Amino acid sequence: NIESALDVIETWIKISGYPYRHEVDYTRHSYVIQHDVGKNWSLYLSELYRHLFEEFGLKKVEFDLNDNTLDFIVDTQK
Repeated sequence: NIESALDVIETWIKISGYPYRHEVDYTRHSYVIQHDVGKNWSLYLSELYRHLFEEFGLKKVEFDLNDNTLDFIVDTQK
């Protein structure tokens, strides 16, 4: 389920050692991942996560990319 997938994402972020923030407001999950690896890494992660969320049928996903961080908001309610 999507909650398990979000747990896997968060575990991966923790293991990677990236500073991050995760906030939950009902079914809306907001993540800010500070990776400091470059814009291509932000693009790669955003496409990876976008594909994952599409597999769960989620349409309400917003990404904001820059050189050092990836921000995304996903609403787990279909």
